[in-house]
Amino acid sequence: MKTIGVAELKAHLSRELRRVAAGESLIVTDHSRPIAVLAPLPSPLPLVSSATGPPELPAVPPLISSDPVDYLRRGNRAESEQAEKPRNRIVTDR
Repeated sequence: MKTIGVAELKAHLSRELRRVAAGESLIVTDHSRPIAVLAPLPSPLPLVSSATGPPELPAVPPLISSDPVDYLRRGNRAESEQAEKPRNRIVTDR
């Protein structure tokens, strides 16, 4: 198996890919440290079949029970109603 550095592989990528396509495997090194193997794909190559149409998704219940348009029309009334309610506060002496 041939060893090739990253810089040389970048400089001669097409040539090296032709070698791999012809059946040769390459060990790619970075600063003399092996980091990858380039090898030909197995034959026959497993193919992924194409979809026959859009996927069917299950029905999903709504995330909110109220009408979103109604919620937008009300505006911040829900927040102002919350502000009118007294809150429990803990008072501490400093």
